[in-house]
Amino acid sequence: MRSNRTIAKALLAGALSTALGLGVMTLTAPRAEALDKIPLCGPTILWRCTGPAGQEILFPATICLKTRFEKRSGYRCVPYTG
Repeated sequence: MRSNRTIAKALLAGALSTALGLGVMTLTAPRAEALDKIPLCGPTILWRCTGPAGQEILFPATICLKTRFEKRSGYRCVPYTG
């Protein structure tokens, strides 16, 4: 019975030490970054785009598609608020 308690204490001490060690390593690790610089485009939302001549269109797209559209067309887009 006594040896079971000793083993249990040793296992508990080992588990706590491991948890503390992992926590310290996680908190002191450098900032995580993606391996490749692919932009996160996000979900498709509705944009209100205004053209150079003042015409307005609604454009459903992700942020990446909206940016590409703006560069190619000359339109400027903001999120549509209804």
